[in-house]
Amino acid sequence: MLVGMAQWAMTIGQMDIAYAVSSLTRFSSAPREGHLELAFYLFGYLKKFPNKQLPVNSRPLELCPTLTVTKGTFKADFLEEYPDAKEDQDPKEPKAFGKPVQTSVFFDANLAHDLVTRRSITGLLVYVGSTLVSWTSNRQVCIASSTYCSEFIAMRAATEEAIYALFTGCSCRGAYQFTCDNLGVIQSAAMKDADLKKKHVAISYHCVCEAVAAQIIKPIWFKTNENWSDICTKALSGLKQNAILSRTML
Repeated sequence: MLVGMAQWAMTIGQMDIAYAVSSLTRFSSAPREGHLELAFYLFGYLKKFPNKQLPVNSRPLELCPTLTVTKGTFKADFLEEYPDAKEDQDPKEPKAFGKPVQTSVFFDANLAHDLVTRRSITGLLVYVGSTLVSWTSNRQVCIASSTYCSEFIAMRAATEEAIYALFTGCSCRGAYQFTCDNLGVIQSAAMKDADLKKKHVAISYHCVCEAVAAQIIKPIWFKTNENWSDICTKALSGLKQNAILSRTML
């Protein structure tokens, strides 16, 4: 019951407890005393900060200037591999009103997060303008053997989320800015000669690259300490969590 209440709070706007709720839900069928204590601790946090809000702002997301790609510009060119790649549009879709807005997605993965099954956890933050509209903290369905593998699976999940968001009726300005702190993943998403041997990683790779070819997403590399989606994949120090929440919540 407590976990269900926490899930409800997270769903209606308390994105700062997404990671904690995701961790607790794994033990909802057979909880132990320690899990109950952690649930009480979570509700103590909610009691201490009862008035958290998600501001609505259509202006472009103000990213720190230090987040620019310092190791080269990645120009993805997959038109030869995916000549028919294009953004799907419903011919009956109503015309969007207002100015087009910038869209951004932060994604990350925590390798082998689950100490029992060794499954990784995916974290996503989706912004329309400067407004956080979607957040995810879920275990991955397969076991990743490397950080590269787990983050590519997270990127595929983010791509599927971006494609779904295209049908919400919002007029987007350009491609989704896809931000990640794993340089290898960003390079692979922008290099058509990447060598991928594992089948499930290759499937994620082609899903992402097709979206890049259709100009739905644009991969961007960020520094690790500025990846906001860390709040959905791991327990952070109070200083780093507050730094992320100060840019997302009131």
